[in-house]
Amino acid sequence: MNFKDALAFDAASVFLNMEEFAEEMVVDGVSMPALWGEENVPAPDIKASTVDAWGLNTETAVLLVLESNMTRPVSGQDMVVDGETWTVIKARPQCGILRLVLQRNVS
Repeated sequence: MNFKDALAFDAASVFLNMEEFAEEMVVDGVSMPALWGEENVPAPDIKASTVDAWGLNTETAVLLVLESNMTRPVSGQDMVVDGETWTVIKARPQCGILRLVLQRNVS
């Protein structure tokens, strides 16, 4: 097993293990182990909107899922996580984990 394979194994057996860190979430109708990231979303991950957004409040979050559990979404795609609709800002694979930067409008 090479280093990359070892990281992918750890992603499934430790970080996204429901007995360790992950919790069961329903993502686009599919139940899977996932984890909300505890990190701040760096500015380069979020593109400036060309739409006038005065008066809109948005929430940005990072969702971590196993790369093998879903196809990689594209930027701008809507995704439903536990009944809440989010828009994908960025999706990037990292050592067996798919890191999704999501955004939604909140009131």
